[in-house]
Amino acid sequence: KYIPISNKYIRSTTSIIKINHKLNTVHKETIKYLEFDVVKNEVYWLEKLNNFEHTPNIIDYNENKITLSYAGEPLTSKNIPENWQEQIEIILNKLSQINCSHNDIKPTDLLVLDCKIILIDFQWANKINESLPDTWPKSIGGSYKDKDGFNDKYSIYKSINFIRSCN
Repeated sequence: KYIPISNKYIRSTTSIIKINHKLNTVHKETIKYLEFDVVKNEVYWLEKLNNFEHTPNIIDYNENKITLSYAGEPLTSKNIPENWQEQIEIILNKLSQINCSHNDIKPTDLLVLDCKIILIDFQWANKINESLPDTWPKSIGGSYKDKDGFNDKYSIYKSINFIRSCN
């Protein structure tokens, strides 16, 4: 079952996340998959998305740490904005405009801040229709990946439908 986490410290499969509510920042220390340049990759895509209202902004980074603007709380059935469909289409259109395939959208990558849906975690993103390296983990996308491969529209709507079905 999907249980959103909103603690001060969060351990994900690849990172340790520390939220500083006083400074409105998120400190993400990557502890796994550094050999795939996941921090460099996330920085690349977030710089392309700089000041886009549906993604966090980079404040600082080094080879295994990124400090980001605070991006909100986990999206739930109780806090999902009424215009969620419009916001999802804006996000998908922006990804298309910058030629980005996120590749790993799942419910935990969708947050909400001031009634805006925020997409996070661009570690495994690449250019649309670009082949993924064979060495990348097969678990990317998990159960939110389309049976035919990576498809951000499929993944984001499957994630939203799952979130909306949870109480």
